[in-house]
Amino acid sequence: TINFGVLYGLSAYGLKARIPGVSQDAAAEFIDRYFETYSKLSEYLEEVVRDTKRTGFVRNEIGRLRFLPEINSSQFQVRSAAERAAINMPFQSLSADIIKMAMNKLADEDLINKPDCRLLLQVHDELVFEIREETVEKYVPQIAKIMENIYKLKVPVVVEAKAGDNWEEMDRI
Repeated sequence: TINFGVLYGLSAYGLKARIPGVSQDAAAEFIDRYFETYSKLSEYLEEVVRDTKRTGFVRNEIGRLRFLPEINSSQFQVRSAAERAAINMPFQSLSADIIKMAMNKLADEDLINKPDCRLLLQVHDELVFEIREETVEKYVPQIAKIMENIYKLKVPVVVEAKAGDNWEEMDRI
């Protein structure tokens, strides 16, 4: 929560509110040290906001656009929300695009609607399947391989597969 909050523009006040017993000064110091440690990240985020202010849109790695004309608003809250959206969009939309590409490939490979292997739902960057117990070891490696290789990033995508009778009782495969 802290990492993503700071990454997406959480203020010291917002960080203090999310961590019981932490002062606003300590939260501000954490944010400062975070961006000192990850200075390239800070530069990237500033560049995203600067470019979005100049063009009125932000683009993810594969070309999806989000128009944010409100990023040049004279109203602080409107402008700040658009800046956070500009920072968030390249990451979140790419994740959404990758999971959609994986679902399409899984459908092409006939791995989403079989009697013993059905895709039930997508939750953010996760897919939930209903697979007969005796065929889990048959399907999971195929599914994981497709998900890990559907789009190549500089950092590899790693799929963590779990199985269980329900979400509370899941064990890593």
